[in-house]
Amino acid sequence: MSENMKASIIIPSRGMEPGLRRLLDALVKEIGGQKVEVILVDDGSEKALNFLETEYGGKLNLKVERQSPQGPAAARNLGVKRAVSAILIFLDSDVAPLPGWFSAMSNRMESNPDLAGVEGKTVSQNLEELNPFSHFLDNLEGGKYLTCNIGYHREWIEKAGGFDERFRHPWREDSDLAFSILELGGKIGFEPNAVVDHPVRPVRPFRLFWFYPIRRGYDWLLYRKHPQLYLRAESGFADLSELSFFISFALAAVLFTLGWIVPGFITLIFHQAIYNHIMLRRLSYGPRVARNLAVPWKVFAKSYLFFYPAVFLSLASILWGWARFGGVRPAKKNGIKGG
Repeated sequence: MSENMKASIIIPSRGMEPGLRRLLDALVKEIGGQKVEVILVDDGSEKALNFLETEYGGKLNLKVERQSPQGPAAARNLGVKRAVSAILIFLDSDVAPLPGWFSAMSNRMESNPDLAGVEGKTVSQNLEELNPFSHFLDNLEGGKYLTCNIGYHREWIEKAGGFDERFRHPWREDSDLAFSILELGGKIGFEPNAVVDHPVRPVRPFRLFWFYPIRRGYDWLLYRKHPQLYLRAESGFADLSELSFFISFALAAVLFTLGWIVPGFITLIFHQAIYNHIMLRRLSYGPRVARNLAVPWKVFAKSYLFFYPAVFLSLASILWGWARFGGVRPAKKNGIKGG
């Protein structure tokens, strides 16, 4: 470990070259010339990202580490292993720090050694582009523990056992580490002046159909390890409308099978009403301060083709998670992960 290095910034990525360039360009302006290392972990990108080390080598203290595709949890663990600083800051490849981000984050961590970590503020500066086929997140007040903008003191990551590499998808691995630290007695602060921009970006509809719903099963792993903190933060695995969606579909299928056509159609209409309710919650435009039910019919029709089967896939993923992680024991408070 190097006492001379002020901080180590760790960025996992698989591909995402345009976003990485935007991020690295912002870091050049923010930390260029300072004793800060940037570790980019290439998680099995089809096109290796090591060329960025050469391209930005004269502007940043940048190192590129490459591994086979193992997911962001394993990638961040590799970054922690290669880092030399006691202060570890995590960013994602699709954010860009705003001016003053690093000084606000590092000063808060250095001046508050009693904190295990510090969350930064995450905003989206192009919210007007938000639509049902977008990727969007923010962290305006803290308590979300997003690794797109968070810093930890190394000792607390080591106490918690690092990121759990059973989280193979970018889902819940950041909450898991934070929950482990909180259960060990660590405190995580929030620094509103350490701001990154996480722009709304379009997502292919097919990706919405399989990639996002399939991650729901990892909720079981988070719940089994941290039942109290999970239930405090979440309402449950599937909400009442999702369960009603599945039950009403199954009931309609049974009624049709028994030849009870009219009750079957009535149940199917009820099932469709439940689905419309689920989808309308997801069709949101502009700043998320109110629900906008004035959805263009073309958007509604396009969404239907992907969101309808996605609800079934989400429920199937939850069942998979129960089968896969139902036997996991709660995490022990000595830093050893639940088995």
